[in-house]
Amino acid sequence: YEATGNEQWLSEATQFLDVVLEKFADPAGGFFHTASDHEQLLTRTKELTDSSVPSGNALAATALLRLGKLLGRRDYLDAAAATLGASVPIMERAPMAAGQMLLALDRWLGPAHELVFVGDGAEVRTEIERRYLPRSVIAFRGAAEPSSLLRELFAGKSSADGEPALYVCENFACQEPAVGIAAIAKKLDELAG
Repeated sequence: YEATGNEQWLSEATQFLDVVLEKFADPAGGFFHTASDHEQLLTRTKELTDSSVPSGNALAATALLRLGKLLGRRDYLDAAAATLGASVPIMERAPMAAGQMLLALDRWLGPAHELVFVGDGAEVRTEIERRYLPRSVIAFRGAAEPSSLLRELFAGKSSADGEPALYVCENFACQEPAVGIAAIAKKLDELAG
């Protein structure tokens, strides 16, 4: 969604994460490799460390944090927090084995922003792509109304005189918008540090 602005991807990601929470979640935190309705195994394992690929638990925590922040889904944020909590011993003992989980922890600790763009997005996307904003989630709205998934995030936000506007929000509390490409670029530079 953040790359294309196509809200279909939000819907599909939500459906996917709902299945992950329903069938793979460990009540103690984190996620198992097998679903709860899988054939009976001697043990259900869950991997919290990275190997040649990032840990599935770390990627799940990252996805839950990103989508939870974008959609205001407390259940996603709580599941991510439980996964991070289950991973604390590994992050403390062997941080080199938990690189992706440490990135998820950094996102959790914040500050994390919702960047809400209203108006023509072509120039704005170029400005975003120039910067590294690892803790931010990005939402776009052109002329079309947002889906019900994003309605809360876009509530009360509009562009002024056809100029694009950027609202920088934290936990859905927003600052005054930066209006126009120059002001948006300046605000993004501040966020990128």
